[in-house]
Amino acid sequence: MFQINSKNYKLKKLINLKKLKKRGVIMTEPHRHCAVCGTPIPPKEVVCSDKCQKLMADRQKKVMRTRRIIYAVFAVFIIIWLYIMFRGQI
Repeated sequence: MFQINSKNYKLKKLINLKKLKKRGVIMTEPHRHCAVCGTPIPPKEVVCSDKCQKLMADRQKKVMRTRRIIYAVFAVFIIIWLYIMFRGQI
């Protein structure tokens, strides 16, 4: 017998799940989980409700706004750096 550590435990658990599935004890329908709240939903959907759709759209807008700000700040730093580097040569 082998010692039980976290790696072996996970392996044993996985083997037990496979055995149970083969016997037909565990049967789940194909599904996904809502990208916002984690609720099980049909495979072709992304979110479970209009509320989650609105929250996801708001988060995407916030991410895009943050990304644009970072790019703008980066561009300003490059322009300042170029000005400092070439101010005596032009």
